[in-house]
Amino acid sequence: MADLETENRIVQVLLGIIEMLSMSVAMMEQMIAKPTFLDAGTRSKRFRFEKPDALIFQVLMCVRIVSGLRAAAILLMNAHVTEVGVLFRTIDDLIAEINFVDELIEKGPENVTASQREFLDLYFVDDNRTTEDLLENRRKINYNERRQKVQASEARVFGGEDPDRIKKIVRAVDDVWSGVVHGSYSSVMTMYGGDGPDDAHFHTRGMPVRFSEYRHHLGLYVHRALNTFFKVSHNFGHTKLAEQLRNLRREFEASAAYSAE
Repeated sequence: MADLETENRIVQVLLGIIEMLSMSVAMMEQMIAKPTFLDAGTRSKRFRFEKPDALIFQVLMCVRIVSGLRAAAILLMNAHVTEVGVLFRTIDDLIAEINFVDELIEKGPENVTASQREFLDLYFVDDNRTTEDLLENRRKINYNERRQKVQASEARVFGGEDPDRIKKIVRAVDDVWSGVVHGSYSSVMTMYGGDGPDDAHFHTRGMPVRFSEYRHHLGLYVHRALNTFFKVSHNFGHTKLAEQLRNLRREFEASAAYSAE
């Protein structure tokens, strides 16, 4: 564990990179059509894209990634490390789905399977039902099936000669963070402790003792986001943004913030 001064410096570095990722999203936003404002003056007023596609999907995932990273940093600064783990699980899914859609972009629309096309079609369904409508007719999305498709894609793209090994690694990581999301026994019990049995209790106001561990995880997720945003900017053909992100990643990798544990 690094000393407090070093930890604070690393967090500031991570926040700086997250801010750069936020600026990258603003640039990506300029490269897609503006959404249309529908049903103005009604309870169903909303913004939606007229012609959503794979690139718009990737931008939307980048929006959630950078928002999630910022939220994770804020929670971390308040030592709410368990809740940071919940965000890590979400960001895992978002990055994986960008990689899944990457495969669609590289194949070209003429080579996309029916299953892959359905993935995007279902995502962009415009559900403008009211609360009353939802109570009467709830549309169930099978997120487990969706995640299985994405994991299969990850295995194909990153698995090389042993795609099954990648599947097992991804599932193992999923299991850890999913336990945090769903309040598994072991994850909740990590919030219990103290200097000894007599003063041990549940820590609902944060766990500073685990700060360094989760700050290190946050750095790894920031690095993954840099790689992901680089690929999305490359998909747009925005060479300048892609180069800026690559240089930012290299600077981060060369800094003490990336290697400190």
